Amino acid sequence: MAAKNALEFRRNGRQSLIAVVDRLIEKHMAMLRSPDIGGSVGDLVKLIQLARELEPFEAAPATVNWID
Repeated sequence: MAAKNALEFRRNGRQSLIAVVDRLIEKHMAMLRSPDIGGSVGDLVKLIQLARELEPFEAAPATVNWID
């Protein structure tokens, strides 16, 4: 799905969903550091979970042992 989103970004000039979530995490971290505006740690955790779900799956190389 990430490859599809990247392809759509190249065609349409839109940002990928992963990039948008990363920017939201950065802005939320800045809100948590700011004394004026309070942010929720629970919302930050949800954004981080979403970012992990959107990351492309990288399969480890398979190893096969043959036994005769």
